[in-house]
Amino acid sequence: MRKILVVLFLVGNLIVANNKAGAQGITEEQVKNFSYHLAYGEETVTLKNGEYEKGFPDYEHVRLHSFVIKDLNGDNEPDAVVILAQNSGGSGTFYEITALLSRGRDIVQTNSIYLGDRVRIEKLQAEEKAAFPPGSRSKVARIRLDLLTHKETDALCCPSKKESQCYILRENNLISCQEVASPGVREKAEAYLPTDRHEKVTESETAKPASKGFTVVEGGELAKGLDDESKSDTAQAYSFRPGETGILILRGIKAEENRLSIRINTGGCTEKKSIKAEVKKVEGIDPQVPAYEITFIKQTPDNCKGLFPEGVVIEYDLKMDFGFSMPYTITVKNPIIPLAKNEPYFIISSVRKEGPVEVKDNSSEQELEQNQIAQLKQELIEATVRAIEMEIERYKAYVRQDKKEKIAYLQTELDKFKKMKPEDYLLASTTENNLLANAGKFGPLLPPEEREIEIIVSKEYKYGSILEVSGMTRSGPFYHLAGIKGCDLKYLSPGQYKIKAYLVYKREYFGAIPDYYVYIAGKI
Repeated sequence: MRKILVVLFLVGNLIVANNKAGAQGITEEQVKNFSYHLAYGEETVTLKNGEYEKGFPDYEHVRLHSFVIKDLNGDNEPDAVVILAQNSGGSGTFYEITALLSRGRDIVQTNSIYLGDRVRIEKLQAEEKAAFPPGSRSKVARIRLDLLTHKETDALCCPSKKESQCYILRENNLISCQEVASPGVREKAEAYLPTDRHEKVTESETAKPASKGFTVVEGGELAKGLDDESKSDTAQAYSFRPGETGILILRGIKAEENRLSIRINTGGCTEKKSIKAEVKKVEGIDPQVPAYEITFIKQTPDNCKGLFPEGVVIEYDLKMDFGFSMPYTITVKNPIIPLAKNEPYFIISSVRKEGPVEVKDNSSEQELEQNQIAQLKQELIEATVRAIEMEIERYKAYVRQDKKEKIAYLQTELDKFKKMKPEDYLLASTTENNLLANAGKFGPLLPPEEREIEIIVSKEYKYGSILEVSGMTRSGPFYHLAGIKGCDLKYLSPGQYKIKAYLVYKREYFGAIPDYYVYIAGKI
């Protein structure tokens, strides 16, 4: 059974606004018109009669899928467990479960748990209060959720795997019942009142982290008293995607008050125990002040399929975990890519596996003969035109308020590219292409982005087909075929290849999930 992952978030200050409970606790009207903090995107939206919709160009639709009003935490006041569904214009619909707690005359929302993309909710219920786990003194309602999730062979439209999930409230956090029986180290979670500003309401205790797996090296030698299994074994690989192991490529870092926090990518199963921290004592800026270098190494791959564009924060207590006593200095040796939560989830097409990083010369325009350059540009223009035409047809089939605006925009782009000459088309080698600056936008990419992609060919492709990419998950990346070298769709016979591709069009899809039309320039 897929491991259920709790999406945790931080909160700021509070002004109590409209989210007030009545004298008898939470009502159906309040559930349908509450200001919900969404797990994905860390934003707050206010439902009106169970729905929220934002128009073009940043389309978003949030709806109340289902809810149950019941005393969830044993305080004899009605609470509510709620399932929300989000869509941003693409084919994906993303579900999360959260709870609303009655706190006197205020309503507090708990954390949310991500349920998946296009799962099918069959039944939501909250059972009568009972001791859980058996034998405990705490009496809370058990939340039961029956749903269909995806088998590996299921299409995203049609989940067929039956699951029955169980949740309870513990310390004002919504957690799976399995976590009660075997709690582990987890991040601090906070309940909050989702109004214009937020006030911290409660903070759960964090289990004392174990030091096993950390290696401290002084003067190039292992420190005495450490287990043999904790000896240094640094892999010459890098880990950026959740399923990769090796030296972690961080997404952010923060150090203050004897604490060090790192933000990394996750599929939902990355924990503190998945990471080994190697600490080496080095020469510092002052001979009397100890100096340490820390390298974080991912040892356990995260093969879960959850979508967490914001990543996960892992926190270390420098005194408890590493034995550091002030004064000291630290240097973190890991590379850092400071991604924001609303930027594309995958931006590195391949990560070094061993040996030195190979620096490639991308000056392809200088290496090709003039006629080859012209031919490449012409086929890239044709691929872009084909991509726009397919997208116009896709929008025509939609039933949405902003359909005419988007079709009009694409028609203007179509006319532009149909008139474009090869000499007016810019390749990525002449201009730096920064897709991060266009995060959340859609449309033709000029210049295109050049990538190396490993694909598996098991059937004959046609224009619009999604390439089967090695390592692709339900969170992408998705590449739709818009053009191929020589316009020969039979160029790729069955097998596994590494290809050179150009991203010519960014499709509108949910949030930061990467979805593009591509032109295949050849095999590598």
